[in-house]
Amino acid sequence: MTLEYSVTEQDWEDFNRYHIKHSKTIKKSILFMQFMTLVMLFIVAFLLPRESGSPIFYWLIFLIGSLYVFLYFPKAVVNSTIKQFRKNIAEDGNGAFIGKLVLEMDNGGITITNEHTSNMMKWSVFNRIELTDDHIFLYDSSVSAQIIPVSAFENADHKKSFYMQVEDKLK
Repeated sequence: MTLEYSVTEQDWEDFNRYHIKHSKTIKKSILFMQFMTLVMLFIVAFLLPRESGSPIFYWLIFLIGSLYVFLYFPKAVVNSTIKQFRKNIAEDGNGAFIGKLVLEMDNGGITITNEHTSNMMKWSVFNRIELTDDHIFLYDSSVSAQIIPVSAFENADHKKSFYMQVEDKLK
């Protein structure tokens, strides 16, 4: 099976957002950072008024602000990661990741070619396939994937056929 498609910066951003939201490791890390941030903020909120003689109203405002930071933290991590991604992708030398690609799939694996490079990956490289409304992510490590936009497929049946073939190869 051969697919011709284009991968854009938006596709890469979508992958990063998806990965951040679905990675167990990242979720645990964010939860730990949230917890530690909240603990530190509560310690400061309880110790500072006692030491400085600030009124209780002060630490109530501080606690409300702390809860806001706690609740906003996951979104801030995603936004920060996407901002860093945009900076990285804007650098020179990213031609292998963005632009027109040709994917050829056979019993040996997948070959992805563009005007700059050709990359052959055996099926043993891939560990999972994820399907979203707009993409198929074929993970080749725990943090990276081949991004295939659904626009690469002629129709829903073609997409389903590709997905099923890859899923069978990964079993």
